[in-house]
Amino acid sequence: MKVVENYMDESLGFPVTIKKAVFKPHGDDWYLDINSRHYQDAVFDLLLENPIQLTGAQLVFIRKYMELTQGQLAGLLSLETHGRVSQWEKAAQEVPDIRPVYLQALRVQMAKFRNRELSIRFLSDVLAGKLEKMPVVIAA
Repeated sequence: MKVVENYMDESLGFPVTIKKAVFKPHGDDWYLDINSRHYQDAVFDLLLENPIQLTGAQLVFIRKYMELTQGQLAGLLSLETHGRVSQWEKAAQEVPDIRPVYLQALRVQMAKFRNRELSIRFLSDVLAGKLEKMPVVIAA
């Protein structure tokens, strides 16, 4: 077993820094020893609870985590078609141009999915566009 400090993982489609990543040997190779579901839960919660801008790749992760099609997500956000969701997701590692009202609605749907509540202040900050570019970091 070995521990790597501040390991950069990109298995979810975007960079996530794991503060202390544990690797276990398998033959001549090493693999990240992490519970995939708990890892995805932690990343989803970080994306939900922090006032950060979301990249296209993070939007893909969020949608798939919630087990939604682009059309279903569009419906939850009161968009007429999935076209705008598709456009946002194509931004990949960039931050797409999303109106704050849609980001607020997305955060509300994410919180509902995880049975969480968001503060009015947080939702007001999202609506006002007070979002930071912040790397996703989890403690393993």
